[in-house]
Amino acid sequence: MKISKREKILLIILGTIIILGLYYKYIFLYQRDKLAKLQEEKKQCSIKVEEIKNHKTLIKQRKFDIKVLKSKIINKTSILYPKIQQENIIVHLNEILNNSGLRAPSLAFTDIEVGPIEYKSKNINKNIKNPLKDLADEYNGVKREKEKITNNSNSKEKLNGENMSVSMNFKGSYSDVISFIKVLESFTKRIVIENIKLSQEGLGNVRGSAVLQFYAVPKIGDEDKDFLNWDIKNTYGKDNPFDGGALNIINTGTIEEIGEKREKDFDFLATVRSINSDLPTVMLGKSKDSGKTTYVYGDNAEIENVEIHLTKKDGKYYYKYKTSRDKYPSDYAGDGEEFIPITSDNIKFKIYSNKRSSKEDLSGASIKIYNRTDKEVDILVEDDDNIKPRVVIFSEGSIVNVKRN
Repeated sequence: MKISKREKILLIILGTIIILGLYYKYIFLYQRDKLAKLQEEKKQCSIKVEEIKNHKTLIKQRKFDIKVLKSKIINKTSILYPKIQQENIIVHLNEILNNSGLRAPSLAFTDIEVGPIEYKSKNINKNIKNPLKDLADEYNGVKREKEKITNNSNSKEKLNGENMSVSMNFKGSYSDVISFIKVLESFTKRIVIENIKLSQEGLGNVRGSAVLQFYAVPKIGDEDKDFLNWDIKNTYGKDNPFDGGALNIINTGTIEEIGEKREKDFDFLATVRSINSDLPTVMLGKSKDSGKTTYVYGDNAEIENVEIHLTKKDGKYYYKYKTSRDKYPSDYAGDGEEFIPITSDNIKFKIYSNKRSSKEDLSGASIKIYNRTDKEVDILVEDDDNIKPRVVIFSEGSIVNVKRN
């Protein structure tokens, strides 16, 4: 059969249409559906990636919040004992008596009780559950069985701690009594004078009695480990605590307490730590700020940038500072918060650092100080790494002196 040229062209066109139709039906549509599914999978994966990034950021923020919270809890509870131990109380009382010159011929201790931390507490139930202990155990990873909690919107659970009272009779001069009160006020742990009675005894001397209250709460860290590991077998003065008045005991202050006594000569304090620490890598605040309301925090695996402004205006001194996360005061646009330098010569900073634990330990602080005052700034950096210091100081304006120990 002879096919004309026109018919050949028609057959070629028909064959092409058939091939295209088969490709469209069996290949193109399949690939298009597959591509649409892949695009949807890509979209879902992108959403998951964003969720993971957000979750990672949230975890990082939560870790930072936990470190700051722990720091604040440690600061708030540092003035309280971690546990009431009568042996330690005796040693501390004798240290206080020895420093004040007051004589106490007799001491009487009550039983250790658990109740609300108040100046005066009555009707204390020894079997009251201590939620602070539960919180501390939970933070420290102590495993315990889950308990069923009954919610009661009409009642609020009070926070309780251990407490013990000490009744003491004392003799001495009136100045000895005043000195005793001042030593109590400056002691590293909170000791409350519940009541005190005085009566004259001879010329210039007094005798009396006092009731002292001691409080303890469980600690979430090991800042008081030296207290808990105290060895009663050590020699802490005379064998008889009532022989000749107060004991001549050794200094029982921990390293932190000794540092706290030295901080009185500094206007500002800061710490720079490893990222592996349970506390933020950078903490900066005003000295003698027991509530730590002036403190700012930073937590960075590498270098945390810190900015400090010191200004003198109209005869008054102001300060403000910030990290990548915090700033003080919150109204950062102004000159800052007014302060009076502790000494009449220079403005003084003390920065606590520590050695790097490994090559991977890269955390540190780059501190820029803008000194717009008529005073020099003295910065003392303690225990920094000698090879690769954590603390680097830059300055602008008046002189900034840096000393490293």
